[in-house]
Amino acid sequence: MTDVPELSATSAPAEEISAAHQRLLALVAASQILSNAPDVSDVWQRTVALADQAIAADAYAVWRLEPPDRWTVVYARGLSEEFTRRVIAQNVRSARSVSLLSAPLVVEDVEAAPILTHLKDAYRAEGIRTMAVFPLTFEGHPGGTLVFYFRQRRMLSTLETQAGEALANLATAAITSAELQAIQRRTTERVTRERQQAEFLSQATRLLNESLDYQQTLSALTTLAVPHIADWCAVDMLDDAGDVQRIAVGHVDPAKVELAHRLQAKYPSTSDAPGSLRHVIRTGLPAFMSRIPSDLIERAARDEEHLALIRAVSLTSYMCVPLVT
Repeated sequence: MTDVPELSATSAPAEEISAAHQRLLALVAASQILSNAPDVSDVWQRTVALADQAIAADAYAVWRLEPPDRWTVVYARGLSEEFTRRVIAQNVRSARSVSLLSAPLVVEDVEAAPILTHLKDAYRAEGIRTMAVFPLTFEGHPGGTLVFYFRQRRMLSTLETQAGEALANLATAAITSAELQAIQRRTTERVTRERQQAEFLSQATRLLNESLDYQQTLSALTTLAVPHIADWCAVDMLDDAGDVQRIAVGHVDPAKVELAHRLQAKYPSTSDAPGSLRHVIRTGLPAFMSRIPSDLIERAARDEEHLALIRAVSLTSYMCVPLVT
Protein backbone atom coordinates (compact mmCIF):
# COMPACT_ATOMS: atom_id res chain seq x y z
CA MET A 1 0.00 0.00 0.00
CA THR A 2 1.41 3.30 -1.03
CA ASP A 3 1.64 5.86 1.72
CA VAL A 4 -0.15 9.12 0.98
CA PRO A 5 2.13 12.05 1.83
CA GLU A 6 0.80 14.11 4.70
CA LEU A 7 0.09 17.78 3.91
CA SER A 8 2.17 19.98 6.16
CA ALA A 9 0.09 22.40 8.19
CA THR A 10 1.21 26.01 7.84
CA SER A 11 -0.21 29.17 9.35
CA ALA A 12 -0.26 31.10 6.05
CA PRO A 13 -3.45 29.65 4.54
CA ALA A 14 -5.30 30.03 7.83
CA GLU A 15 -4.15 33.62 8.18
CA GLU A 16 -5.20 34.42 4.62
CA ILE A 17 -8.63 32.87 5.13
CA SER A 18 -9.04 34.77 8.40
CA ALA A 19 -7.97 38.03 6.76
CA ALA A 20 -10.35 37.48 3.85
CA HIS A 21 -13.16 36.71 6.29
CA GLN A 22 -12.47 39.85 8.29
CA ARG A 23 -12.40 42.00 5.15
CA LEU A 24 -15.68 40.48 3.98
CA LEU A 25 -17.32 41.32 7.30
CA ALA A 26 -15.85 44.81 7.12
CA LEU A 27 -17.27 45.34 3.63
CA VAL A 28 -20.72 44.19 4.74
CA ALA A 29 -20.55 46.70 7.59
CA ALA A 30 -19.24 49.34 5.19
CA SER A 31 -22.21 48.82 2.91
CA GLN A 32 -24.60 49.50 5.78
CA ILE A 33 -22.62 52.52 7.00
CA LEU A 34 -22.49 54.12 3.55
CA SER A 35 -26.11 53.39 2.69
CA ASN A 36 -27.21 55.10 5.92
CA ALA A 37 -25.32 58.31 5.15
CA PRO A 38 -27.82 61.21 5.26
CA ASP A 39 -26.24 63.25 2.48
CA VAL A 40 -23.50 63.32 -0.15
CA SER A 41 -20.82 64.93 2.02
CA ASP A 42 -21.40 62.28 4.67
CA VAL A 43 -20.77 59.53 2.13
CA TRP A 44 -17.34 60.94 1.28
CA GLN A 45 -16.33 61.29 4.93
CA ARG A 46 -17.48 57.78 5.76
CA THR A 47 -15.73 56.41 2.67
CA VAL A 48 -12.39 57.79 3.82
CA ALA A 49 -12.96 56.52 7.37
CA LEU A 50 -13.69 53.05 5.99
CA ALA A 51 -10.71 53.27 3.63
CA ASP A 52 -8.49 53.68 6.68
CA GLN A 53 -9.86 50.41 8.05
CA ALA A 54 -9.48 48.58 4.75
CA ILE A 55 -5.93 49.64 3.86
CA ALA A 56 -3.63 51.42 6.28
CA ALA A 57 -2.19 54.39 4.38
CA ASP A 58 -0.68 57.77 5.22
CA ALA A 59 -3.34 59.80 3.42
CA TYR A 60 -6.60 59.39 1.55
CA ALA A 61 -8.60 61.43 -0.93
CA VAL A 62 -11.80 61.18 -2.92
CA TRP A 63 -11.54 62.94 -6.27
CA ARG A 64 -14.44 63.83 -8.56
CA LEU A 65 -14.06 64.41 -12.28
CA GLU A 66 -16.28 67.18 -13.56
CA PRO A 67 -16.79 67.63 -17.32
CA PRO A 68 -14.90 68.16 -19.44
CA ASP A 69 -11.66 67.38 -17.56
CA ARG A 70 -11.78 69.18 -14.23
CA TRP A 71 -10.70 67.44 -11.03
CA THR A 72 -11.84 68.45 -7.54
CA VAL A 73 -11.11 66.99 -4.12
CA VAL A 74 -14.42 66.36 -2.39
CA TYR A 75 -12.80 65.00 0.77
CA ALA A 76 -9.25 64.29 1.90
CA ARG A 77 -7.36 63.30 5.01
CA GLY A 78 -3.64 63.45 5.62
CA LEU A 79 -2.89 65.71 2.64
CA SER A 80 -1.80 69.33 2.74
CA GLU A 81 -3.92 72.00 1.06
CA GLU A 82 -0.88 73.04 -0.95
CA PHE A 83 -0.56 69.54 -2.41
CA THR A 84 -4.20 69.27 -3.46
CA ARG A 85 -4.08 72.80 -4.89
CA ARG A 86 -1.01 71.99 -7.01
CA VAL A 87 -2.43 68.69 -8.20
CA ILE A 88 -5.78 70.26 -9.11
CA ALA A 89 -4.02 73.04 -11.00
CA GLN A 90 -1.96 70.59 -13.08
CA ASN A 91 -4.15 67.52 -13.21
CA VAL A 92 -6.01 68.51 -16.38
CA ARG A 93 -3.10 67.03 -18.33
CA SER A 94 -3.60 63.59 -16.78
CA ALA A 95 -7.36 63.79 -16.18
CA ARG A 96 -8.30 62.00 -19.35
CA SER A 97 -5.80 59.17 -18.80
CA VAL A 98 -6.88 58.62 -15.20
CA SER A 99 -10.55 58.91 -16.11
CA LEU A 100 -10.17 55.99 -18.49
CA LEU A 101 -9.25 53.64 -15.66
CA SER A 102 -11.51 50.62 -15.48
CA ALA A 103 -9.46 48.72 -12.90
CA PRO A 104 -7.38 49.61 -9.83
CA LEU A 105 -3.99 51.16 -10.51
CA VAL A 106 -1.15 50.80 -8.02
CA VAL A 107 1.77 53.13 -8.69
CA GLU A 108 4.66 51.75 -6.65
CA ASP A 109 6.96 54.65 -7.50
CA VAL A 110 5.14 57.89 -8.38
CA GLU A 111 8.35 59.48 -9.66
CA ALA A 112 8.80 56.76 -12.26
CA ALA A 113 5.23 56.86 -13.57
CA PRO A 114 5.01 58.64 -16.98
CA ILE A 115 1.44 59.75 -16.30
CA LEU A 116 2.65 61.70 -13.24
CA THR A 117 5.80 63.25 -14.70
CA HIS A 118 4.42 66.78 -14.45
CA LEU A 119 3.50 66.22 -10.80
CA LYS A 120 6.86 64.90 -9.54
CA ASP A 121 7.64 68.06 -7.59
CA ALA A 122 4.26 68.04 -5.87
CA TYR A 123 4.54 64.40 -4.82
CA ARG A 124 8.14 64.87 -3.73
CA ALA A 125 7.24 67.90 -1.60
CA GLU A 126 4.39 65.95 0.02
CA GLY A 127 6.68 62.96 0.61
CA ILE A 128 4.46 60.54 -1.31
CA ARG A 129 6.19 57.53 -2.84
CA THR A 130 3.35 55.12 -3.66
CA MET A 131 -0.32 55.52 -4.39
CA ALA A 132 -3.23 53.23 -5.16
CA VAL A 133 -6.03 54.54 -7.37
CA PHE A 134 -9.48 52.96 -7.45
CA PRO A 135 -11.92 54.28 -10.08
CA LEU A 136 -15.41 55.50 -9.24
CA THR A 137 -17.82 54.76 -12.07
CA PHE A 138 -21.22 56.43 -12.25
CA GLU A 139 -23.82 55.03 -14.66
CA GLY A 140 -21.08 53.38 -16.67
CA HIS A 141 -18.99 56.53 -16.94
CA PRO A 142 -15.80 57.40 -15.04
CA GLY A 143 -16.56 60.04 -12.45
CA GLY A 144 -13.75 60.04 -9.92
CA THR A 145 -11.25 58.07 -7.90
CA LEU A 146 -10.62 56.85 -4.37
CA VAL A 147 -6.88 57.24 -3.76
CA PHE A 148 -4.60 55.84 -1.05
CA TYR A 149 -1.24 57.61 -0.54
CA PHE A 150 1.85 56.07 1.05
CA ARG A 151 5.04 57.83 2.12
CA GLN A 152 7.05 54.60 1.90
CA ARG A 153 7.25 52.46 -1.21
CA ARG A 154 5.09 49.37 -1.04
CA MET A 155 2.95 47.02 -3.06
CA LEU A 156 -0.60 46.11 -2.19
CA SER A 157 -1.60 42.50 -1.64
CA THR A 158 -4.35 40.94 -3.71
CA LEU A 159 -6.69 41.09 -0.74
CA GLU A 160 -5.97 44.80 -0.21
CA THR A 161 -6.56 45.58 -3.86
CA GLN A 162 -9.84 43.67 -3.82
CA ALA A 163 -10.91 45.44 -0.63
CA GLY A 164 -10.11 48.87 -2.10
CA GLU A 165 -11.99 48.07 -5.29
CA ALA A 166 -15.01 46.80 -3.38
CA LEU A 167 -15.05 49.89 -1.18
CA ALA A 168 -14.89 52.15 -4.25
CA ASN A 169 -17.86 50.30 -5.75
CA LEU A 170 -19.82 50.64 -2.49
CA ALA A 171 -19.02 54.34 -2.33
CA THR A 172 -20.16 54.81 -5.92
CA ALA A 173 -23.49 53.14 -5.18
CA ALA A 174 -23.96 55.13 -1.99
CA ILE A 175 -23.18 58.48 -3.59
CA THR A 176 -25.51 57.72 -6.50
CA SER A 177 -28.29 56.95 -4.04
CA ALA A 178 -27.53 60.06 -1.95
CA GLU A 179 -27.54 62.30 -5.03
CA LEU A 180 -30.87 60.87 -6.19
CA GLN A 181 -32.34 61.45 -2.76
CA ALA A 182 -31.01 65.01 -2.78
CA ILE A 183 -32.67 65.61 -6.16
CA GLN A 184 -35.93 64.21 -4.82
CA ARG A 185 -35.72 66.43 -1.74
CA ARG A 186 -35.05 69.53 -3.84
CA THR A 187 -37.92 68.63 -6.15
CA THR A 188 -40.27 68.10 -3.21
CA GLU A 189 -39.16 71.36 -1.62
CA ARG A 190 -39.62 73.23 -4.90
CA VAL A 191 -43.11 71.79 -5.44
CA THR A 192 -44.06 72.60 -1.84
CA ARG A 193 -42.69 76.14 -2.19
CA GLU A 194 -44.54 76.68 -5.46
CA ARG A 195 -47.76 75.37 -3.95
CA GLN A 196 -47.40 77.68 -0.95
CA GLN A 197 -46.73 80.63 -3.25
CA ALA A 198 -49.76 79.79 -5.35
CA GLU A 199 -51.92 79.54 -2.23
CA PHE A 200 -50.58 82.86 -0.98
CA LEU A 201 -51.27 84.62 -4.28
CA SER A 202 -54.75 83.12 -4.38
CA GLN A 203 -55.51 84.41 -0.88
CA ALA A 204 -53.95 87.78 -1.69
CA THR A 205 -56.11 88.12 -4.79
CA ARG A 206 -59.20 87.32 -2.79
CA LEU A 207 -58.29 89.90 -0.14
CA LEU A 208 -57.62 92.58 -2.71
CA ASN A 209 -61.07 92.09 -4.18
CA GLU A 210 -62.95 91.98 -0.87
CA SER A 211 -62.92 95.68 -0.03
CA LEU A 212 -62.62 99.04 -1.72
CA ASP A 213 -61.07 100.46 1.45
CA TYR A 214 -57.38 100.36 0.59
CA GLN A 215 -56.27 100.76 4.22
CA GLN A 216 -58.31 97.74 5.26
CA THR A 217 -57.11 95.75 2.27
CA LEU A 218 -53.43 96.54 2.83
CA SER A 219 -53.73 95.78 6.53
CA ALA A 220 -55.18 92.36 5.72
CA LEU A 221 -52.51 91.79 3.09
CA THR A 222 -49.77 92.61 5.60
CA THR A 223 -51.17 90.06 8.02
CA LEU A 224 -51.23 87.48 5.22
CA ALA A 225 -47.59 88.18 4.28
CA VAL A 226 -46.50 87.24 7.80
CA PRO A 227 -45.24 84.57 8.18
CA HIS A 228 -45.59 83.28 4.59
CA ILE A 229 -43.06 85.69 3.15
CA ALA A 230 -41.41 87.46 6.08
CA ASP A 231 -41.18 87.67 9.86
CA TRP A 232 -42.50 91.20 9.72
CA CYS A 233 -44.04 93.43 7.07
CA ALA A 234 -44.95 97.09 6.87
CA VAL A 235 -46.89 99.06 4.26
CA ASP A 236 -45.98 102.73 3.83
CA MET A 237 -47.56 105.31 1.53
CA LEU A 238 -46.97 108.95 0.70
CA ASP A 239 -49.63 111.40 1.82
CA ASP A 240 -50.61 114.54 -0.09
CA ALA A 241 -47.72 116.44 1.50
CA GLY A 242 -45.21 113.84 0.35
CA ASP A 243 -44.59 112.47 3.84
CA VAL A 244 -44.35 108.72 4.46
CA GLN A 245 -47.28 107.34 6.40
CA ARG A 246 -47.28 103.81 7.84
CA ILE A 247 -50.56 102.15 6.88
CA ALA A 248 -50.13 98.69 8.40
CA VAL A 249 -47.63 96.50 10.24
CA GLY A 250 -47.53 92.76 10.81
CA HIS A 251 -45.04 90.74 12.88
CA VAL A 252 -44.72 87.09 13.86
CA ASP A 253 -44.38 88.34 17.43
CA PRO A 254 -47.48 90.49 18.13
CA ALA A 255 -45.60 92.24 20.94
CA LYS A 256 -43.21 93.74 18.39
CA VAL A 257 -45.91 95.35 16.25
CA GLU A 258 -46.04 98.29 18.65
CA LEU A 259 -42.25 98.56 18.48
CA ALA A 260 -42.46 98.90 14.70
CA HIS A 261 -45.07 101.68 15.08
CA ARG A 262 -42.86 103.48 17.61
CA LEU A 263 -39.86 103.13 15.34
CA GLN A 264 -41.66 104.78 12.42
CA ALA A 265 -43.36 107.44 14.55
CA LYS A 266 -40.22 108.62 16.34
CA TYR A 267 -37.68 107.97 13.60
CA PRO A 268 -39.44 108.40 10.24
CA SER A 269 -37.46 107.51 7.14
CA THR A 270 -35.62 110.52 5.74
CA SER A 271 -32.73 108.86 3.89
CA ASP A 272 -32.70 108.71 0.10
CA ALA A 273 -29.73 106.34 -0.05
CA PRO A 274 -29.97 103.38 -2.46
CA GLY A 275 -32.13 100.69 -0.90
CA SER A 276 -33.91 103.06 1.45
CA LEU A 277 -37.69 103.34 1.57
CA ARG A 278 -37.70 106.80 -0.03
CA HIS A 279 -35.28 105.68 -2.74
CA VAL A 280 -37.58 102.77 -3.63
CA ILE A 281 -40.59 105.10 -3.77
CA ARG A 282 -38.75 107.67 -5.88
CA THR A 283 -37.19 105.25 -8.37
CA GLY A 284 -39.84 102.54 -8.43
CA LEU A 285 -37.04 99.96 -8.14
CA PRO A 286 -37.15 97.16 -5.54
CA ALA A 287 -34.36 96.74 -2.99
CA PHE A 288 -33.11 93.52 -1.44
CA MET A 289 -30.45 92.69 1.15
CA SER A 290 -30.03 89.03 2.10
CA ARG A 291 -28.13 89.90 5.27
CA ILE A 292 -28.05 93.26 7.02
CA PRO A 293 -24.58 93.79 8.54
CA SER A 294 -24.62 94.86 12.17
CA ASP A 295 -22.28 97.77 11.43
CA LEU A 296 -24.76 99.06 8.84
CA ILE A 297 -27.51 99.11 11.47
CA GLU A 298 -25.19 100.91 13.88
CA ARG A 299 -24.35 103.57 11.28
CA ALA A 300 -28.03 104.08 10.40
CA ALA A 301 -29.09 104.53 14.03
CA ARG A 302 -29.56 108.18 15.03
CA ASP A 303 -29.11 107.57 18.76
CA GLU A 304 -29.00 104.78 21.32
CA GLU A 305 -32.80 104.51 21.56
CA HIS A 306 -33.07 104.28 17.79
CA LEU A 307 -30.45 101.49 17.74
CA ALA A 308 -32.26 99.63 20.55
CA LEU A 309 -35.58 99.80 18.67
CA ILE A 310 -34.04 98.55 15.43
CA ARG A 311 -32.43 95.63 17.23
CA ALA A 312 -35.64 94.87 19.10
CA VAL A 313 -37.53 94.56 15.82
CA SER A 314 -34.88 91.94 14.84
CA LEU A 315 -33.93 93.01 11.32
CA THR A 316 -31.63 90.48 9.68
CA SER A 317 -32.60 90.73 6.00
CA TYR A 318 -34.59 93.22 4.00
CA MET A 319 -36.82 93.51 0.96
CA CYS A 320 -38.62 96.68 -0.12
CA VAL A 321 -40.85 96.75 -3.19
CA PRO A 322 -42.75 99.72 -4.64
CA LEU A 323 -46.53 99.99 -4.89
CA VAL A 324 -46.99 101.49 -8.34
CA THR A 325 -50.30 103.07 -9.32
